[in-house]
Amino acid sequence: MSGISNRQWVAESLWWIITAIIVVLIILPIVLYTPDYRFILSNILFVIAAVTWTRYIFLWSTHPLARNRPFRYVLLVICIPTIIYSIGALNDFQIFVDDYGLTPFVEHLHLDRQRSMTKYIKNEYVFFGVACVISSLALPIRLLISKWRQRNSTRV
Repeated sequence: MSGISNRQWVAESLWWIITAIIVVLIILPIVLYTPDYRFILSNILFVIAAVTWTRYIFLWSTHPLARNRPFRYVLLVICIPTIIYSIGALNDFQIFVDDYGLTPFVEHLHLDRQRSMTKYIKNEYVFFGVACVISSLALPIRLLISKWRQRNSTRV
């Protein structure tokens, strides 16, 4: 591998470590204060997908596999179930909030802490859920633009 490629792989690994740190920092308050939170898996997937897809949208040309056609096709295919799953999970969350509220998760906490945690949970879940959907819609467009540039010039 060339020096540039090695640096690209190091940068990609560093980005995955940064993504893991972001996930831990965002999910940690929920895990600490809501032991029976049933949306934790979808929440983690939202954060990972939103951060990673957004990074790919803006920094695609620096990715080590940016010129790899099969990797690009895999990403295109992954975006479709990601969108479907994200919309379904957001819908399930909203139905749960409408029917029961978020107090079943935080009823063991003091009233002030309940308010702040329910506000945090709802805002964080909706923010990253919508970010996941939007970035999953935008990533295929970015990949097609990249392919077009690659075909018509040397840029990615």
